[in-house]
Amino acid sequence: MYESALAVGLPIVSRETCAIICAMLLVWGNTEEFTHNHRLVCELQYAQKRFRIEGSESPDADFALILQSYVCQLELMQQREDKVPDHIDAMFRERYGFHFNKD
Repeated sequence: MYESALAVGLPIVSRETCAIICAMLLVWGNTEEFTHNHRLVCELQYAQKRFRIEGSESPDADFALILQSYVCQLELMQQREDKVPDHIDAMFRERYGFHFNKD
């Protein structure tokens, strides 16, 4: 489904969601959930192809800025409170069925 959407230029996952997924992988990606959740893996691959962030390609400049802002936000929260922002944790719970904040 994701490959078909890319082929016809249909953005089935929003730019913001793709940036959050990629930022979470960069900052919090040392968990089993990132490799064992089929939907998450598919959406990550979709984001990599859609925004040219795989291999040696030049990434989409606008996406790179959004990604950088999420990475900074996540790293700051990780240093201060060792947790994920609540809105991102809620998104992961709704989309992928797991969350990071165990409060």
